[in-house]
Amino acid sequence: MSRKSFFSQLFRCVLSFFLLGILVSAPLPMPASAATLTSIGGGVLFPSDWYTLFGQPQYTNLVIDAAGEKISVNFIVPKTGSIHKIGYATRTVTTGDTLKVGLYTINVTSGLPTTNAYGGMVAGTQIVAATDDNVGFTTALGTDATAAAGDHVTATIEFNSFVAGNINLASVSGAGLAQHDMLPYVWFNGTGAYVKQTVIPVLWIEYSDGSYSYIPQMYPWALITANTVASNTAGADQYALDFIPTVGWRLSGIGTYMATSNGAFNVKLYDVAAGSTTTMISAFDPATLNNPSSNARFTILTTTNPVTLTANTRYRLSLEPTTTTSMQIYTVFYAQNAAMNQVAGGTNYFLATTVDNGAWTTFASTQPLIVPFYDQVATGGGAVNSGCSQ
Repeated sequence: MSRKSFFSQLFRCVLSFFLLGILVSAPLPMPASAATLTSIGGGVLFPSDWYTLFGQPQYTNLVIDAAGEKISVNFIVPKTGSIHKIGYATRTVTTGDTLKVGLYTINVTSGLPTTNAYGGMVAGTQIVAATDDNVGFTTALGTDATAAAGDHVTATIEFNSFVAGNINLASVSGAGLAQHDMLPYVWFNGTGAYVKQTVIPVLWIEYSDGSYSYIPQMYPWALITANTVASNTAGADQYALDFIPTVGWRLSGIGTYMATSNGAFNVKLYDVAAGSTTTMISAFDPATLNNPSSNARFTILTTTNPVTLTANTRYRLSLEPTTTTSMQIYTVFYAQNAAMNQVAGGTNYFLATTVDNGAWTTFASTQPLIVPFYDQVATGGGAVNSGCSQ
């Protein structure tokens, strides 16, 4: 090898390893052809938050109707930043009043809320009218709280100065089953002292830039609706989860809430990117599930016709009643669209409906409690050629 050729080859090697370093630190997307499906040893439901109730989704109301009564929600701050707003939902409002909403520290020994402002916060106020039944409020703090990820804090909702208010505040439970009593959790002071509740909190936390971060088991649901659907329903007769998976999966079933009184239905998958090409997943009849309760229960239904989903591709996973016997499909509504990012899946997962297989209507701030069940995940890899010969 000549001296010139030697240095030319050396230069190419050095340049190749430099470029390889860039690729390793910022990898390019894996081509679909390079991905393979790998069993995950059973199955996984995603979004994961939606099935933690197991029992029929419902509200448990906590009524405040006297001076000193309040609810507090203990949770862990999800990210560092300025917390600007706190969201919560009403149920029945018998008499309106003005609420005070703030963030406070907790007693590290007992977990009880304190009255010490967290992060320099000044509480905000919210007028709630007697007509504000089933409303999601997102109340701005008087001064933002300077928050650090990992801090244990409490959000307290109480009367600013009690006049005559009678307001039911929402929390969530699953009918007929053991309830939630782990972090995040709810304290209720309705008798002069705090009592820990066995419910899941309904609360959402907005930062000063308008963002929300994932907080497991703290639902930003302003409204839960049980939609009655049958094959002869005048309105929508298919309810679908419209979603974009961020990784490749093999879809092998669904999870949803149902009772044995529900009618039979089909599960269909629509590939929106391919012009709504339809794949029949399975037909199910809840009457064969032998559910001992009239309450809906979260049930995982698997199929013998699994379908491979491509990452970053839009799909619709639909439930379609096939008889005139109605079924209930639960949906949850978010008062703030961005608050969907406080639960798994975020704004990539929302509701779509159709009437008689006509045009689809999407609802960006509503999600159906239809959960994809996966048994394999796409993986892949390959060597990068440095361009240097040995």
